[in-house]
Amino acid sequence: IKGSDRMSKSLKVLGKPLEVYGISDICLSDPESLRRILMRTRFFQELGVPTEEYQINAAFLVKQFFESNREGVRTVTGVVPLTHSAAFNQLMEHIRGNVRRIYVSTEPQNRVLDRIQNNREILQRYWNSVIPLFVLVVNKIRVEDLISRICESPRVCMVDLSETSAGEIFWNDEVMAIILREILEKLRETGNQFYRKDRLLNLLTITDEAHRFVPRGRPPIEEFQLLKKSFIDGIRETRKYGLGWCFISQSLASLDLEILRQMRIYFFGYGLAWGGERRALVDLVGRGGHLDLYQSFTDPQTSLGEKKYSFMGYGPMSPLSASGAPLFLDALDYFKEFSQKIIQNREKK
Repeated sequence: IKGSDRMSKSLKVLGKPLEVYGISDICLSDPESLRRILMRTRFFQELGVPTEEYQINAAFLVKQFFESNREGVRTVTGVVPLTHSAAFNQLMEHIRGNVRRIYVSTEPQNRVLDRIQNNREILQRYWNSVIPLFVLVVNKIRVEDLISRICESPRVCMVDLSETSAGEIFWNDEVMAIILREILEKLRETGNQFYRKDRLLNLLTITDEAHRFVPRGRPPIEEFQLLKKSFIDGIRETRKYGLGWCFISQSLASLDLEILRQMRIYFFGYGLAWGGERRALVDLVGRGGHLDLYQSFTDPQTSLGEKKYSFMGYGPMSPLSASGAPLFLDALDYFKEFSQKIIQNREKK
């Protein structure tokens, strides 16, 4: 389900409202996110600032401008949003007036001033590909308002951070990591606010393709290093807020060890019985007859007739697990059996 479908669909999951948001549906508010995203575009190269050392200086000028004008800039005709050309012109004037804060030497200063004068169309194109993510308009919602909405009223919310949900907004994996990190930080802030008022969130966050965001080892890209740290810090600190964490991955061996240690309940499906995956599985559940039973699982994609989805569960999920032994179960087919069970239970009531 793409983010663009959110306004036209009324969906429910287990009787709760389902809201779907894409990148183009949400509004970020952290100036640091704006600084980091702009540095992932060619905005500063086109501004005549080719090296990262000086790009940081230029990015702080943009961050300062945003902090002072996040609600819009004042013109002779009134206040206009940051997406307006008049706002962009004021940004250029802000950089022009503070060019000495980027470079001390005259020659690179003149290069920047020349680019501001003669390269405006390209600069504005890059600016327009980023700034809409930080401007609140109709049919968009602030990240903090979205989180408060979820916490105050039970609902199921999905945030689609794929490229297709970004629309005209500049997107790559680093931008996705920056957006996700701001969501996590706002989630922690909200949990802390609730906790101070003696309230609990009673909220579960689910992260699909978790090996991309919390991989084992140090991610090579800085934005993913920061994102991984936000996940780990969140798991360590937010249990008291009533905030739960669920990670879904096709690989056990590629997930961060601290993430695995912090989890209390595990469900292992077919496919972890060989090589590094099996070693990671043994580290979590130990050796014994339960591993033999797990290895007897059949691949549901190659099953003849009705597909069978078997799982080994480990952790305090049932009174029967008090012995510490794993539990085994076959999952219902969600679209057929599961929905039928829900209907049958409602009819009994």
